[in-house]
Amino acid sequence: MNKSQNQSPKQTSNGMSPVRSYSKHTGLLAFVFVVVACIAWAAVFWVGWRVWSAEDVLALQASDMEQTAAREASLTRLRTLVRETRAEREEMRERASDDLIHVVQIIEDLGNVSDVPLDVGSAAVEDGSDSAAFRSVSLVVRARGTFVALAHTVELLDTLPHPSELLQFQLEKTPGASGPWALTARIRVVVSQGNNLQ
Repeated sequence: MNKSQNQSPKQTSNGMSPVRSYSKHTGLLAFVFVVVACIAWAAVFWVGWRVWSAEDVLALQASDMEQTAAREASLTRLRTLVRETRAEREEMRERASDDLIHVVQIIEDLGNVSDVPLDVGSAAVEDGSDSAAFRSVSLVVRARGTFVALAHTVELLDTLPHPSELLQFQLEKTPGASGPWALTARIRVVVSQGNNLQ
């Protein structure tokens, strides 16, 4: 027999061969590397999740900031509009502060200008006209006279010196009576809320 074949592998001090010792250390080392790799992958996933969560939070904060900026811009525009229209609002408040009796008096006085007696037959508060300071009142005005005089009266009613709107008018030829034509007009006027019309 060959001398090299008969020799047994060298033993270490703990009684294990170097191949077996290497194999045992390699398995333990591989196990440690697998655990470290798993921990590293878990850390990568955790960091990715944190970044994704942070992006969501940032997106929500950006959205909130945009909404806040839009609200502030709208409020700024409103304040500017209020500041710039102060004189116009005061003028409108002064014009509309006339009470209903004064407005009816203005309409009846127009009859003197147009040589046609005007009669305010009814006044009614319009639905949905309640506001903090003003309300709309619908007045029905009647008159009789010549066509030319009534046409002039319609022009005067359309341009009252008070916030108003000529909603409709009707001219009819009537047989007999005091004049050949009759006028019926409906006017919306704005009066202050202090008028007690219910």
